[in-house]
Amino acid sequence: MLCDSDIVRNSLDSNDSATGSNPNFHPKYRPDIDGLRAIAVISVLFFHAFPKNLPGGFVGVDIFFVISGFLISNILFGSVEKDRFSFADFYIRRARRIFPALILMTTAVLVTGWFISTASEYLTLGKHAFASTFFVQNLNLLQESGYFDISGDKKPFQHLWSLAVEEQFYIVWPIAVLALFKRAPKALFGFIIGTAVLSFGWNLFKTSTDASAAFYQLQSRFWEMMLGGLLAYLSRHDLSRSGKFTIFDNKSVKIQNTFSFAAILAITYALTKFNGKTAFPGFAATLPVFAAFALIATPRSWFNRNVLSLKPMVWIGLISYPLYLWHWPILSFARITIPEIVFKQKVGNEVLWVCLLLSFVLSVLTYLIIESPVKKMKCQHACARTAYALTAMFLLIGSTGLFVYLREGFPHRPAADLTDYAKYNHESLVPKDNLKDCGKKLKLPEVQLCRTTATDPLTPDVVLIGDSHAEQMAGALANHYEEKGRSLHLLESGDTLGLVDTAVIAPKNLIPIEKTRSLQPAFDWAIKNKAKTVILISRGPNYFEGVGYGEDTRRLEIVDLENRSIKNPEVVYESGLNDTLTELQAAGIETIFFFDNVEMAFTPEVACFPRRFSPIASKRVWPCAVTYSQFLERQKDYREMAKRVLAKFPAVKTFDPNEQLCDGKACYAVKDGALLFVDYNHLNLYAAETLINYYDF
Repeated sequence: MLCDSDIVRNSLDSNDSATGSNPNFHPKYRPDIDGLRAIAVISVLFFHAFPKNLPGGFVGVDIFFVISGFLISNILFGSVEKDRFSFADFYIRRARRIFPALILMTTAVLVTGWFISTASEYLTLGKHAFASTFFVQNLNLLQESGYFDISGDKKPFQHLWSLAVEEQFYIVWPIAVLALFKRAPKALFGFIIGTAVLSFGWNLFKTSTDASAAFYQLQSRFWEMMLGGLLAYLSRHDLSRSGKFTIFDNKSVKIQNTFSFAAILAITYALTKFNGKTAFPGFAATLPVFAAFALIATPRSWFNRNVLSLKPMVWIGLISYPLYLWHWPILSFARITIPEIVFKQKVGNEVLWVCLLLSFVLSVLTYLIIESPVKKMKCQHACARTAYALTAMFLLIGSTGLFVYLREGFPHRPAADLTDYAKYNHESLVPKDNLKDCGKKLKLPEVQLCRTTATDPLTPDVVLIGDSHAEQMAGALANHYEEKGRSLHLLESGDTLGLVDTAVIAPKNLIPIEKTRSLQPAFDWAIKNKAKTVILISRGPNYFEGVGYGEDTRRLEIVDLENRSIKNPEVVYESGLNDTLTELQAAGIETIFFFDNVEMAFTPEVACFPRRFSPIASKRVWPCAVTYSQFLERQKDYREMAKRVLAKFPAVKTFDPNEQLCDGKACYAVKDGALLFVDYNHLNLYAAETLINYYDF
């Protein structure tokens, strides 16, 4: 992807060739590919900085994947063809190319995080540094994805997922090439086509069923790099009766101009028309992928010769790897220290432009001072020694990250700006999960999260059904019922209303595609298997009002599965609650309804504990609370509706967490010396365990 610029610059490979120490083949340099890399990295940068202005900029990563597949395949094919391929030299070269800038950036981020990050943020940072060391950050982020996952803006290493995908590809692909290229070239062609088709099919399937997996998994992205490999293969092998693969022929300039023009139109369309609502990668990824394929396949087109080969474009392409590495941590730390409530004001754009400028400055310095000297090093034995030293340094950084994670982010660091926060936080944000996975046993695909304390997962006792507000209480409730000798099942789907005969149509700002989600199967399972108790917890006002609160501007649409013509969410909610209580009571199941907890109009961790050097330090929210009138304004109609329905079912028990979170004046995010919220609406473990002390069912 971004780390292959050296493999197309024969001028930078001359030292290796001169000494004969590098047996791997290197093709002729093409400046237009560096220009294409410039388009890709600029797209990613501006998407990360100004997503509303370039909503489809994320396709730059897909362009990089095609470039990687083409370049690395050209090297592999040439090396194997000439019997010069060496796994040792291949990976030594990768280490020399990847590690210098990566070590510098990773070290800088960990050091900066020590002074800036809260304990929970630094814990995550350490975990991500460790995952990145072994190039499994994509799998790590996939494992983390969920409704208690912190915002990506607070993950300075999040962008390394794509580097992980690329390095995983570099493990698999050379083995296949070495096995098939000379012995059975047509079999290699079949392997390329076959794996590309399988990967593309997997991509389509996962995009429709698990968008996060489709985005992060190698198997969903393999086809993109395979198309680059296909292009490299076709440039070397005649598959036509004419004896020529004409798109690479000198006489095909008109054809190349047509292809390149169409490719630029396709990339422009993807950059400007794709957005968070686009099902991606999915079929949509074919647009940037085939556009990149076409541009690489048309080196003699006017656009490639006169635009992509311009010196400024080539120069940006040359620094694209360090530019990609630096830009995201800088933006991430800026957003951590100057949160969204400031970025929404005029100061935002200026700060973002400064971040991009700083990214360019650091990238140029990294390229000139770190990368170039390492790549120009006279090799003999020095290259191997350098690669081994770099690998050892990178493993040391990964070990440091693991140590940070095991020490839970060093919550009592002496940094002055963290002291006040640590006093209130007292490690209450550290996740705690005493529930085992039960998804494979229950086989309820509509349920995103199944956890249980039961010895037999198929025998329910207490069943907790709802969205992430149910999940936030699950650990504390599990402990409560274990003390009574009872087991608990959590059946949860994020942003999904936990009522029968209802579904949520999740729009673009929740998942990449519009998708109807319902917890009806959870209720069917609980009733069929004779659960003794069902607890209902959902973020009620979110569905009743159809919109989030405070910083959360997301909109949700709930529908009545029995009568989709009903458009009023208040009517749908009331009908769903009535039907749910009716069914559970008819089945003889003890039913407990939780009123939803108060929501903050801000993120307490940020607004109440700003970093002291942050521009919002003088705007600290204290006391860390919303007024009681704000609470009523948000929840009054929802609470009146719930009480109206509950009045029909006197046997249904209720629990109201706001009796402990609020008094007559305010509802508190910090109380009795403790922070109670993970974000603007989710309670942390400490709050949940404290509330359960008042729960006597």
